[in-house]
Amino acid sequence: FGLAVTGGLVSSTGIAGFTLGGGVGWLVRRHGLASDNVTAAEVVTADGRVVRADQDENPELFWALRGGGGNFGVVTSLEYQLHPVGPQVLGGLIIYPLEQARQVVTGWRELTGNMPDELTTLINFTTAPPLPFLPPEVHGTRIAVLVGMYAGDPAAGEAAVAPLRTLGTPIVDLMGPMPYTGMQTLLDPLWTAGAHNYFTSAFIEPSDAALDAVLRHHLTTPSPSSELHLHQLGGAFARVPAEATAFSQRDSSVLCNVIARSPDPTDFDAQIAWARGAREEIARHGRGTTYVNFTGDAAEDKVRAAYPGAVHERLVRVKDTFDPTNLFRLNQNIRPSKAA
Repeated sequence: FGLAVTGGLVSSTGIAGFTLGGGVGWLVRRHGLASDNVTAAEVVTADGRVVRADQDENPELFWALRGGGGNFGVVTSLEYQLHPVGPQVLGGLIIYPLEQARQVVTGWRELTGNMPDELTTLINFTTAPPLPFLPPEVHGTRIAVLVGMYAGDPAAGEAAVAPLRTLGTPIVDLMGPMPYTGMQTLLDPLWTAGAHNYFTSAFIEPSDAALDAVLRHHLTTPSPSSELHLHQLGGAFARVPAEATAFSQRDSSVLCNVIARSPDPTDFDAQIAWARGAREEIARHGRGTTYVNFTGDAAEDKVRAAYPGAVHERLVRVKDTFDPTNLFRLNQNIRPSKAA
């Protein structure tokens, strides 16, 4: 029907957990997080009641569900505000070699300040897979991949993405018109089922020192599938008042995701250690905050980093009301005030 709400960066991302933790995707700058577009939810609470949460009915639960994760009940339905999208958009990849990564990411940083809301971009520091559109001599080398989508008229998008094509000399430029559904599945071949995964993250400001830290850890990725992403934020994401939802991290311009991924469990603990070390250093270039959907584990310090200060206290009050015994605890847990 030509309507959409912000979805994951790949099509296999389930919309429910994605939304309850926020939901960053290709429409985040145009239409905000997935959770920003929720208008109501049906929830089965810990005591077996079925309740509705919206602006008028159970408004505190409604606030908590939009970013607070699966802490407050089993969400059995979500209602969203949808938006006209496409069906044709301008999107795709521009792939640059490692030796140009510093100038590419610096140039990208300068461009992001003036990009239209319709354009959402990220830079993926990864290893070139053996795909047919890449020259064989590039396979297995470290690269910087600029990925983006313009959620508007593709013709207007050409002017918006033009500067991204000249940040260096691309190995290949695969940015062009495509169906929105094509953009949602573009990266799927690289994210097949069955791999071991560890995701962690930090909201940062992309200073020279921050970019240097990202590039250093790119050089030490422990497997060809391990990656570092710099997600552009701002736009509609930043215009939502911090107090409006439990997802309160609205003032950072970039989200850095650090991903340890391998099809082989051998030495995966060492790969997790790499991701944690990278996140710890990179996070120093922000306020120490993290994205709850990419905390890596459910340790209490990670949860507090996702919900700083008064936000966590308010979430605890909602937890006390709807799950005082902490039945829903196999998650990035908000502990009720009387939990053992």
